[in-house]
Amino acid sequence: MSKLTRGTALGTLIALIAGGLIFYIVTSTTGYLVGSVIDPLPIVLTAIAILLLGAEIWLGGRIRPFLRDLALIASIALLALSFATFLLARVPLAGDVYFIPVNYPEAEAVTLHLSFVGLGLYAVAIVVLTVAAFSAKRTSRLPQPIVVN
Repeated sequence: MSKLTRGTALGTLIALIAGGLIFYIVTSTTGYLVGSVIDPLPIVLTAIAILLLGAEIWLGGRIRPFLRDLALIASIALLALSFATFLLARVPLAGDVYFIPVNYPEAEAVTLHLSFVGLGLYAVAIVVLTVAAFSAKRTSRLPQPIVVN
């Protein structure tokens, strides 16, 4: 018997978002980009989005539906900005690897490909949160668990 609730789904999304953030930090501080300056904006924006989604889980039905919707929309916007900043920081790597394929270090390609994984995690989280924002199932009362036999 398993139970699926809104809190479980949002917790899974928070794990996806944290995974994207971890890939951003790892690819920005190790390997080919070890000596480069890391942009703190995606880290701060993602942390705020995670806090907003965590507050929605912990506060649940105790906050007004308008504030819950506002927190969800704000977290989507923050994640979209983080995604865009992450993507723009990796454009030079993609240019070196795919468009000027002469004597680039292997570490550069590895960093780029790991960045694709992080960008994919961000993209999945943004799409799922956007679908959740348009879902009519988001009510102010706590949802009943779905029981699967």
